[in-house]
Amino acid sequence: ARSAREAVYGLHGAHCNTWGAYQCYGDPSYRLAETGDDPRGHPGRDDPWVVGAAGSMSAYELAAQVGQLRAAAGGEDAREVARRLGELTRKLEADDRRRGWLRHSHVRAQLGLLYREIGDHRQAAWLLQLAARSADSKLPVSGIEALIGSLERVSGEPKDVGRARGAGKELMDRLDELASDASSRWPLEETEGRDEPTGATQRLALRGGMYTRSAMAGLRDGRVEQAIADLKEAHKAYSDACERKWKEGDSAARRAHCLAGGLLAITLRALLMQAKGRARDLPVDIAPSVAQALTDDELKQRARLTLRLGEDMIVELSRGNGQTFEQAATDIDLRTACCLFSYIHRFETPQELGLKVEQIRSAISGVLALWPSPLQVEDVRFRFELILDVMSRVVDVTGASVGKNGHGGGAPAGTMALPELVIALVKEALVLLGGAAREVG
Repeated sequence: ARSAREAVYGLHGAHCNTWGAYQCYGDPSYRLAETGDDPRGHPGRDDPWVVGAAGSMSAYELAAQVGQLRAAAGGEDAREVARRLGELTRKLEADDRRRGWLRHSHVRAQLGLLYREIGDHRQAAWLLQLAARSADSKLPVSGIEALIGSLERVSGEPKDVGRARGAGKELMDRLDELASDASSRWPLEETEGRDEPTGATQRLALRGGMYTRSAMAGLRDGRVEQAIADLKEAHKAYSDACERKWKEGDSAARRAHCLAGGLLAITLRALLMQAKGRARDLPVDIAPSVAQALTDDELKQRARLTLRLGEDMIVELSRGNGQTFEQAATDIDLRTACCLFSYIHRFETPQELGLKVEQIRSAISGVLALWPSPLQVEDVRFRFELILDVMSRVVDVTGASVGKNGHGGGAPAGTMALPELVIALVKEALVLLGGAAREVG
């Protein structure tokens, strides 16, 4: 362990404290005593986490135990976590003193957030809905936003999916309506709280994600025009959020997330329109009303400034001590969005774009070492699957007539056009993130 710490310190000690991580000692809840069946049903010991959580002295301690498991979800198998939760529920239901804690709002909220983290969004939505409606509810606004996110991710029968997304949109609209109601702000003055990161701005980004997921659903159902319209709405929501986050002085990671979402949405929309044979509506990431008043040269200049902003944000994200999975994922999103944005505007040479693709590949290789939870992995997979779907359509339409720089005339022997390079990259990433890439065409 000491040798490992010294090696890590030598490589990264000046930038992060990973060298001192306690995880090298293993599971801190492990016990040598064997008191029952092991976690897989064979003679042995009870699951130590389940034993500890089931023996909690209060509902709040139980909620805290669930919260701790959620915090460590990145190092756990989703099926194992679900098994533990099922075993915990059975033990609590058999305990006359603790049975009622399963109906406690705080416990329901933590259980819902944990099910969300492992990707069971139907169970997460059920528990978070109950937590929000329980007497003396302890679910904060962020919990309702998490509920909206899970409703957007529910899968299954089309009727259930439609109802879930409708419920999520309704909750989002209600939250925004409350936030914008001036009469409910007392005793806050009109300007108080406006110059700092706000929940309303964060929900704009959440709305952008909702429209992006709706676009993906449209593509899978063959409703390309609806996907184009949804991507336009996604860009608008992300763009508004991005502008507000800069004014509010929000963190670099959150600003970069909105910038990446907006750039990706508007660029994928332009590529879909190209694949449909419509004139390319080249994205510049500014309001349409402003764009209509600018000349072609002015639009091109604004687009270059947008790309420069994205590249500057990539540099800013690389600063600081350590990097979370969310920051690493945002870095990949932003690099990918900038690469596609530059491609569609023909700002860079084939060699420069190829280098960007290799930088994205390198970033993807290291991201899984940051212990992502199933929810985090699914979010990254979703964006790559959307890119794969759109780029596959571009290749189907352009075929060999588009060279590496998108200027036409065919690619030289032994080379691939950028869309094909991106497709190959995304397929590699999807395999790394779990499972084969979904075939589209």
